[in-house]
Amino acid sequence: MLHPSAIQNKICAKTQRHNYWSILAGCLFLTSCAHIELQPKKDDVQLEKLQNFAMVVVRHIYDTDPTSYAANQNSLKTEITPSVSAQLQAKSLLAKTPEEAQSKLKSLKQKGEVGGFEIKDKDFSGKATAEGLVPVEVKGVTGNVKKPEKFDVIIFIGLKPKEQTPIVGKIIFK
Repeated sequence: MLHPSAIQNKICAKTQRHNYWSILAGCLFLTSCAHIELQPKKDDVQLEKLQNFAMVVVRHIYDTDPTSYAANQNSLKTEITPSVSAQLQAKSLLAKTPEEAQSKLKSLKQKGEVGGFEIKDKDFSGKATAEGLVPVEVKGVTGNVKKPEKFDVIIFIGLKPKEQTPIVGKIIFK
């Protein structure tokens, strides 16, 4: 016959082992959920719209064709957040003032060079951020046909709360 304290120790040991394995299983479950990546499906219309929106924004940023430059600059104002606007202005990809835009437009017209713009690749570049922004990487070339410049950017797209329309919340230049 076992002493009552021995029985209690066996029961406690079983309970402790059970709790340990339950906690371990719970931790594994939670950590595996934290690493679920956004895997777009080809038939997912919303993700396709985000990808197309990313291409349009990149076109507005890098297309320097004199006939569409002013329209591109105006479109960018509604497609990006103020922080992204500041980033683009720092890189001289977005005019700070209307006068600066007109000056750049005049210089584009005077160059007389044949410009070009082409998107080579676009793809989702990973999982959505904690803020709910979906990253889309866009690669291509822009500029003079004789000396094209490559670009590679990751556009992080979210939705405006009220209108549920896409907006660029962050941009990374590679």
